[in-house]
Amino acid sequence: MIWASYSGEVVFVNSPQALQEILTKDKSEYEVPALEVLKPIVGEYSILMLSGDRHDQERKLLTPPFHGQRMGNYGEFICNITKEAACKLTISKTFQARHLME
Repeated sequence: MIWASYSGEVVFVNSPQALQEILTKDKSEYEVPALEVLKPIVGEYSILMLSGDRHDQERKLLTPPFHGQRMGNYGEFICNITKEAACKLTISKTFQARHLME
C-alpha cells in the first residue's frame, strides 16, 4: 500500500498489522488527501475512495472472499496458472509478458 501526502512524502506500508490499522481505522480520525490522486486509476467508487456507511457496506461485501482457506486456494490456483504459462516459454527466446499473463 502506498501512502502519500501533499508535502510529497511517500510511505510504503507492507506490514499486515499496519495495513489492518490503516484500513480499519475510522477515517474521520485522520486525513488522507493523497487518495484523490488515485481516483483516475481506481475509480471514484473504489473502496479506497469511499468513506462512512458506503465504505462499510462495500467492505462487508468484499470481506468473505478474502479470508482463510479461500485465499489459500486462490494462491495455489495462481501458482498453478503461472507454472503452466511458464512451461510455454523457451529459454533464450524473447516473450511479451503481457501476452503470457493474459
